This record gives sequence, C-alpha cells and structure tokens, in this order.
Amino acid sequence: MKPFLPIKVVLLRAPEVIKINPTFLRKYFLTGILMIGFHVLASAQTEPTIIKGWNPLEEADFLFDVYYQVVKCDPTGSAEVHFWAFNEGGNVGAVGFTLTLKDEDGTEVIHNVEKFEIGLGQSYKADCANDDYPYLKITLSEEMDLETMSIDIIYIK
Repeated sequence: MKPFLPIKVVLLRAPEVIKINPTFLRKYFLTGILMIGFHVLASAQTEPTIIKGWNPLEEADFLFDVYYQVVKCDPTGSAEVHFWAFNEGGNVGAVGFTLTLKDEDGTEVIHNVEKFEIGLGQSYKADCANDDYPYLKITLSEEMDLETMSIDIIYIK
C-alpha cells in the first residue's frame, strides 16, 4: 500500500503555467478601473462654497438671534442666503421675521418668514445638505451684489 506516492509525485512535478489571454486581462482590468472610478464619483459630495461666513443680524428685544451666511451649494448654481435662528430667551414660542436684502446698486429683495415654533435654547439652521428648514433659505438673483449686500430684519412675535 503506497498512499503517499501520488502526493509525492504531485509535489515534485513542476507547476503548470497558466496562460491568460491578454485581451481578456485588459478587458477586465479596464472594467474594474471604470467601476472603481464610477463608485468614487458617485460617492463624492461637493462641499459648498462659503461666500460670506456666519454674520449676526440685529438681536430681538425678546432675546432671539438670527445669523446669516451666503453660500453656493452647487458650483454651477445660484448663491443662497442661509439663516440660523436661535431662541436664546424663550419668552416667545413662535417667531417670524421680515428680511430686507439690499445692495449699493439699489437691488432689493424682501423675504417674509412665517411664524414657526421654536423652544427655549433651540436653534434651526439652513444647510446645503438638507431641506429641513426651507423657510430659512433664499436663492439670490445674479443682480444682487454679494459684496455690498446688507440685511435688515424685523421680528414678528
């Protein structure tokens, strides 16, 4: 009985050379590269371009703060003004405001934010990544000069 003989023979033999068709290899290599590239492109998220960082507007007498920033969420899109509302005092459970945006050239935009509920210590912030607070976003026209733009606010309680 020679149970180990075939194993020894197999181990002593030279390994066979596996032949791979070059066309086959190129085809699947390029397909793999393309799949990885599409995955990277699909998962890449463009960062918003901040044109003007967070700036405070006039604080309400009932301790309510609103900040704004000018941002481009999409490189090919229009500039937007995002607002960040913070109920510092808690004296009012719902608030609204009227915003007047104007520049030195006389371009003026009036935007009304209807009353919304916001509790003590809560803050709502507009963001490019979601539309949780669409009333805290304004898309600006190309006519508005972002460098000289100012914003006035009138609170409604």
